[in-house]
Amino acid sequence: MIKKYTLLLCTLFTSYFVFSQKPVTINNSPAVVITCSDFHITKPLSELSKENPYHSKPEKWEQYKESKDRENRSPQTFEHTAAENPILYGNDPTSIQTEMGTNTNTSKAPIKN
Repeated sequence: MIKKYTLLLCTLFTSYFVFSQKPVTINNSPAVVITCSDFHITKPLSELSKENPYHSKPEKWEQYKESKDRENRSPQTFEHTAAENPILYGNDPTSIQTEMGTNTNTSKAPIKN
């Protein structure tokens, strides 16, 4: 009985694969296969890129490397130094970290969902 079912399944699968391929038609005409006429070795890609360079239009940020009014601008000058008055320069001694922090919960993960 098992042999009959196996034989039946094999014939069904075989017939499915044999008759499942339909001919391809494009515009009601059969498909055409183009065979290769010859084989040859082409040039390396490095040589092909040198023969046919790609020139793209530069982006706006590539056109201007420096601002147009560079000659008219003067550099920034500072009246005071950080040693004279550190608060003016954002170096307030009370806001600077002077020692490493301590972690008392070393057994717990820092981020919990």
